[in-house]
Amino acid sequence: IADFHEFFMSRNFWVALDITIDGSKNPDIAPPIPSTVASYRGPLYEQWVDVLIKAGWSPADSEEIVRTTSALLAGIGMRTLWEDVNVYLAAALRRLETIIHTNWPRPESDTAVAKSRAKAR
Repeated sequence: IADFHEFFMSRNFWVALDITIDGSKNPDIAPPIPSTVASYRGPLYEQWVDVLIKAGWSPADSEEIVRTTSALLAGIGMRTLWEDVNVYLAAALRRLETIIHTNWPRPESDTAVAKSRAKAR
């Protein structure tokens, strides 16, 4: 989450977004934009999927977690163009972590955490 946050809340994302939006208006350079973006983003997202798999999530869950995290943070990153997202960003990130651990529990660690919390009650 932190790496996606760092990129999508940065000026680098704004520049990339500006270039992509401006380029998409030019019929001479618009057609290859989606494949170019995918060629850079895909391998990076695959690395994060691998990290999550090594941390105990299934491949399918790892892919969905990466897609969900990037979609949420890209959307919030775009919103920085017209509003102060800091008002709700921390709460959104906390909610995302809860969603991840609730909907895609890691078999060994999240189950152990849940059992530990249940015993504490």
